[in-house]
This record gives sequence, C-alpha cells and structure tokens, in this order.
Amino acid sequence: MPTCQCITLTASYLLVMALRMSWLREKKGASTDTYKNQPSSTI
Repeated sequence: MPTCQCITLTASYLLVMALRMSWLREKKGASTDTYKNQPSSTI
C-alpha cells in the first residue's frame, strides 16, 4: 500500500511540475504562441 501511495504522489507531483513548466513557457512565449495561432485562425 505505501509504495502505491508513493507512486501516486510522485506522479501527481510530476504532473503539477509539468503543468507549471508549460504555464511558464506559455507566459514567457506568449508572443510566439499568438503568432502561431494567427495563421490557423486566418485559415
């Protein structure tokens, strides 16, 4: 049981870290994201 809980905690922690990294990347490269989204919206 403890090992299962540890695995779940590690997975959730990694998920949170990945989400935070993607959020920071989006915030940092907002201009590039908007530039990427513009062509798709025009099409």
